[in-house]
Amino acid sequence: MKAALISIGNELLNGRTVNSNATFIGGKLFEIGVRVREIFTIRDEPESITNALTAALATNQIVLVTGGLGPTHDDITKKVIAGYFDSKLIFDESIVQRIEQKFRERGMRMPETNREQGFVPETATLIDNPVGTAPGLHFRQNGSHIFAMPGVPREMRAMVTDYILPLLAREFQLKPTETRLFR
Repeated sequence: MKAALISIGNELLNGRTVNSNATFIGGKLFEIGVRVREIFTIRDEPESITNALTAALATNQIVLVTGGLGPTHDDITKKVIAGYFDSKLIFDESIVQRIEQKFRERGMRMPETNREQGFVPETATLIDNPVGTAPGLHFRQNGSHIFAMPGVPREMRAMVTDYILPLLAREFQLKPTETRLFR
């Protein structure tokens, strides 16, 4: 089983942020018998995202994308991936209600910019985000699985651990990788 990782974020390319997401995901996939063949680290640009998706899907059944699902102007991943899969963005009020509840629990009011997170690709399965506000996305395309997650490490880790790893292990009947350390 082969996988590719796509890490999106200008901050990953200018030396300000270490790509700890790729290290975590690569290690977790290895544990269940999935081999990461390539890692793309790209800018927050539509063409870069589209090119990386095309390259990754050409040779991998599993593609995991991190970054760009938040409510700010440079969070374009959701829109670009929806377009890539010809999936309309539809508004889901229940997502906004869940986000509002998370803010209320913290004694805060949800900023209006977070309403943007209520728009989700029509053909994606949503991945619950127990830690943050942006839901993850799961697309199935021609036998491949594409997962998009927030770039915030705590949020990504929860989605990988709670949703992606169990799904892949079940779907592909994966067995844990056995490793031995010789000293």
